[in-house]
Amino acid sequence: MRPTSPTSSATFVEHSSPAYRASPKAKRKSRSLRRSRSPLGNYSLHSPRGNYTLRSPKGSCSSFNSALFDSESEGHDIPIASFVSLAPEILGDTNMPPEDLKVAVAAQYATCEKLRHLIMTRIWQVEEASRWTSFLNQSINKLKKEHEAAEDGLRLWIENAQKECTEVSEPSSSVTTNLLKAKESLKFVQGKYNDMEGLLIAHGVTNTDLIMANDGGEDSESGRD
Repeated sequence: MRPTSPTSSATFVEHSSPAYRASPKAKRKSRSLRRSRSPLGNYSLHSPRGNYTLRSPKGSCSSFNSALFDSESEGHDIPIASFVSLAPEILGDTNMPPEDLKVAVAAQYATCEKLRHLIMTRIWQVEEASRWTSFLNQSINKLKKEHEAAEDGLRLWIENAQKECTEVSEPSSSVTTNLLKAKESLKFVQGKYNDMEGLLIAHGVTNTDLIMANDGGEDSESGRD
């Protein structure tokens, strides 16, 4: 019975060739295995030594085993005497009851699923970092654009303010110049008025008559009579 897993027990079934299963060595090792009931009610398969190396017709798969056992140091809790390491001996035991082998295969399936999810977790960790990096870069670029727009607005406001100050200061100087000219003109006209007033007084016109003339009073009407 083989579970339908991307990393199924078929990988390890191939390591146990017919020649190996029929060899006296395989039979001796299979007898050394003992079965015990675990606290969870499942069978746990282990050897008196508590450790087996994975053998195959092509040699040992120590690199694969070391990769599994290295993950144990990271807290992934892969038992040393798991079905992954005991697969050749278990499959070489032709006398093992199918019920027990079924439990062992189910244990291997759990180990495979655990590793598969571990791989998926690593993949999603990389994807997570990539997506958050994209979000942060997008946010930073947006803030940069907003900052640049704010700087452009501030620069334009300063330029307009300076322009307005220049336009206000220029009329101020011209107004001062015109005011001085107006004062000079008033002084000149006032002098002429005083001269004319003195001339009228010399001709017998009184101050009262001058006031009435300035006010546009009865003197104008009498002049028309």
